[in-house]
Amino acid sequence: MERFFQSIERAIVCHDWYGALSTALTIPDIAGKFENPQLKVGQRYKQWYREWLQETYTGKGAALDGHIFLSDEDCYGLRCSYLHAGGAELEKKAKHTLEKFHFIEPPNWGSAHRNMVNGNILQLQVDKFCEDIVLAGREWVTWANSERQDIIERMDSLLFIHNANNGIPGLIEIHRD
Repeated sequence: MERFFQSIERAIVCHDWYGALSTALTIPDIAGKFENPQLKVGQRYKQWYREWLQETYTGKGAALDGHIFLSDEDCYGLRCSYLHAGGAELEKKAKHTLEKFHFIEPPNWGSAHRNMVNGNILQLQVDKFCEDIVLAGREWVTWANSERQDIIERMDSLLFIHNANNGIPGLIEIHRD
């Protein structure tokens, strides 16, 4: 999983916001599949989000106590809208409390993250959102290492992009003189 987390972080450094967001939105998919392979995609995505990320998007303090800015349903709706159609608006069947997402690049004057606009549009700062997912993902991997060795074993099936400078194992062998 670390290679995916690092890919997101490198994309953030390079200001490749779409690459960072695309990969970040797949983390709950990947982790959910490893943790609960018997569940359907939407169920496991939302369950993983609730357990590992929802608290980050739940308001704290007297005025906001318990207010969920980004629910599991809305995050899954964003994932579907963005990864399947490149959109930020939630389809009718995916709407829970939000209608739309408004992502911004990091402003040069500070940050602007987790703001509600007109009661149904959630404004997110793309780097912060992706960093939140990476942090939750790393916490999940730490938990899996100590509690669920079966998950760690399943991670062997993750895609790995090989360096072909020294050949391709089993296909091409390069000999240098």
